[in-house]
Amino acid sequence: MRIVLALCALMMVLRAQPVNFTGNVGNDFPASSTFISDPGMIDVGMPLQFPTGTVSGWDMQRVAVSYDPVGDRLYIGFDTYGIAGDADGDGDPNSTGSVLSGLGGVDQPSFSSTESAGAFFDLNNDGNFDIVVGISGATDVTGVQTALFSGTIFAAAFAYGAPFPNATTVFTTPNAAAPDLEISVDGFSSILNNYLTPGQTSIRASFFMGSFSDAGIGEDYVPEPTPIMLPVSLFCTGAPATATDLGPGCNVPGAPVLVMAPPAQGTTGMVSVSAPAHPGAHVWVFGSIGPVTVYRDPASGCDIFVDIFNPSNLYTIIDDFLDANGSYSRSYDVPIVPAAVGETYIFQARIWALNGPIPGGDWPSNGMGLTVGCP
Repeated sequence: MRIVLALCALMMVLRAQPVNFTGNVGNDFPASSTFISDPGMIDVGMPLQFPTGTVSGWDMQRVAVSYDPVGDRLYIGFDTYGIAGDADGDGDPNSTGSVLSGLGGVDQPSFSSTESAGAFFDLNNDGNFDIVVGISGATDVTGVQTALFSGTIFAAAFAYGAPFPNATTVFTTPNAAAPDLEISVDGFSSILNNYLTPGQTSIRASFFMGSFSDAGIGEDYVPEPTPIMLPVSLFCTGAPATATDLGPGCNVPGAPVLVMAPPAQGTTGMVSVSAPAHPGAHVWVFGSIGPVTVYRDPASGCDIFVDIFNPSNLYTIIDDFLDANGSYSRSYDVPIVPAAVGETYIFQARIWALNGPIPGGDWPSNGMGLTVGCP
């Protein structure tokens, strides 16, 4: 039961970390981004026919990864020593220089033909890549996509399977004024939540640039040869989740007790109601988006913590029955909804049984205040 997800979908977004692309990773990605450097530095091999010191546009010095929780957008920047996609390093990524032409190679325009760049992610950290974001060896920058991983990382340009519907965008074809390749993916949490497992703390990632048409100019992987472990916290920034008991609804013997675990994103949450004096009773758990003003029922003196006078902010989360021991419990997956961090929700249980303190047989529980946060 995705209790928190149902409420998170209604939140107001309070903060943002967008990346404004200009084609220069060093300028565009904030310091809070994750930067993965290539320990090999300038390590893409060039045939001996090239002048000494020629650097290929496949040679990455680092890759940057950032996430905007408000826009739910993933950003990836390939920071190259030269112009990304300029295979022969002649300063023009869209034409073939004389040396490469003499070797029978081609520097294709706009990452076309077998030219490729991709970011590969093992989102459930099971040792197998799940998705790839980039330009395959069968298209050009206009065909940039987020797709299922299908194939082998050793033929990275052709490891693109069925595409996801998520809009995937290249800022521009790299050029002298905007030398780096920058890609964004919209709605990334919709993909992430299909793979992450509760309690997972990291995902594997590897990045590739290269071509099979450039007459033996090398390709580049970052890092190489072992994928890097990216923290799941990249997608959840902020304070830890909390759960606070707000006090009793009715301070009387036999009242039900509501217990809820802190809703840490990417983990398994828990809700339980205990009322041993009322086995088999009908039980409800209600929730509201906080803050809520506590209402004291004048007839019973009991406190109602949820927003009972605002139907648009009163949600029935559970409608069930206590077991023979007067207990009820349910676990649920807390999804990754990064913009939800810091949002607060109020919950309260109610059972129906004879002689309830509220006229009609109602027994309200204590209130619980939950703040969505990181593990």
